[in-house]
Amino acid sequence: MQNYTRMDWSFFTVHMALREAPHYRAAEFDPDIDQAWVLNIGYESLEDLNDHWRRIRRGQIPEPRLNCAVNSLHDPMDAPDGRYTGLIRHFAPYELATGGAEAWDEFKDGFARRCIDKWAQHAPNLSAAIIDWTPHTPL
Repeated sequence: MQNYTRMDWSFFTVHMALREAPHYRAAEFDPDIDQAWVLNIGYESLEDLNDHWRRIRRGQIPEPRLNCAVNSLHDPMDAPDGRYTGLIRHFAPYELATGGAEAWDEFKDGFARRCIDKWAQHAPNLSAAIIDWTPHTPL
């Protein structure tokens, strides 16, 4: 433990119960995408990735750039028959520049909605498929 260094970032996650799996716009030209276990959404360039990490290191909540998973597509034990689970992972600062770590309580629901909306831009059925969701902050 002497060499342990605490990271200045963590994950913000949103766990979702879904009526159906996401169906992606990209399936029009790549039908296999609807069976993807994990997708990264929002990084269009290396500069997007670098900007994302600069903001995190400054304690800012960046624009949603997501790692999305539908584990139940490949693990039927993850959800009841005919239902699915959705998971959003988002790199995030532990300490927010405004309000510190405790400020996550104020921001978590709004940021979760922004993340869900970002995923839904690529999977139009997602919003209507959500039964319930819960955000988990870096705390």
